[in-house]
Amino acid sequence: MRAFMILFALGLAGACDPSPVDLEDLDPGDLEPPPDPDLQTASTPKQVTTNGCTNTFDFEKELVIRDLAVVEDPVRTTGTGAWTFGHALAELAGTHDPKAMARAWLQTWAESPRIDGERIDGNASKVQDVLLAPWNETTFALAKAPFRLLAIVLRPEAAVGPEMRLIYGATSPSGAALPMTVAFEYRVTRAFMVRWHETLAPLAQGSAAYRDALAQLTEDGIHDATRPNGSSLVQLRTNEAAIDFPWDLREFRLSADGATLARAKLAGQPKVKFDGDARLATGVTPAMETFQAVVPSEDFAWNVPGMAAQDRRRFALTTCAGCHSRETRTAFVQIKPREKGERAQISAFLQSRTCEANDAACKKLDAAGEFTDPITPHRFTVQDDRMASLNAVLAAAGSCQ
Repeated sequence: MRAFMILFALGLAGACDPSPVDLEDLDPGDLEPPPDPDLQTASTPKQVTTNGCTNTFDFEKELVIRDLAVVEDPVRTTGTGAWTFGHALAELAGTHDPKAMARAWLQTWAESPRIDGERIDGNASKVQDVLLAPWNETTFALAKAPFRLLAIVLRPEAAVGPEMRLIYGATSPSGAALPMTVAFEYRVTRAFMVRWHETLAPLAQGSAAYRDALAQLTEDGIHDATRPNGSSLVQLRTNEAAIDFPWDLREFRLSADGATLARAKLAGQPKVKFDGDARLATGVTPAMETFQAVVPSEDFAWNVPGMAAQDRRRFALTTCAGCHSRETRTAFVQIKPREKGERAQISAFLQSRTCEANDAACKKLDAAGEFTDPITPHRFTVQDDRMASLNAVLAAAGSCQ
């Protein structure tokens, strides 16, 4: 935590290049106290019933997949294999040059433009030192992209429609994890989710058959012939402190011509300067929305005068700053950047569920209060909620065990 606080203080002071601290020394473990390793085990399979339709789910087998057999698959996570950043980028670019797309996308951190009256922070020297220059040494070879797969995620309950996500963590030239995640977020259909469950549920997690099936699903999931470049990408989102301070989240979408990843406003995400502004109680207007969702600190919580406590909590959890700070007992990231050979750690928020009798890890977290919002006391059940959302889709399709 010490290294992060030094960098964070420099950022608040307006320092453009906090060079006294080596980013390779900023281990993701510094971002929050290390979790109890016993609490990072896979959740127990659970039966869910919706309208008389029952299915059994394993959260880490279908909804947040971070098994090392998958994220370090020797074929699919090396070179330009199916789960590499380079492959995701190439498929997103379509007939355009993916190297040019990557360079232009990263270059946005080198600029500090003012868009719609909002200044977007940039740090030219830092993005150059951390990502651009090292990757440029390999002429932006897709097989050398400095990003490591963290997890493959299915979000059946996403507010704007179901999504499949490929989540990557940035790496230094030495291969060390950096405090930056990149999520490719793809729109998928209800029929795709039914196929996802029916295909993966019967297979042994991490087995060759499971990985073969998952690779086919993800390949189908990232494509949509009706959309630009034949890609189903809705948005690409970043969550980082490797380049800028304070910690922030950004969103990019394919440009109209499909050649670049263009900055986009984060819908419904107010600029943090509106914290404490009574106007938030009547809704976030487009003028309030931001291109750069800043998370001032891991202790941040929205203050909305005139809004009932439970309404304020629901509002907070729809925002970047609310979902990535004290509102969810999360220190900036829900899925942490990982070192090679290690499984990505997930937040207690993502682990939250109704504890069953044989689930000791769940009970330990629950007893410690890790599943409860400390601002507006409310118990989180993220795993249950996502399983229920997926089962509702299966029930509507008549897919029941």
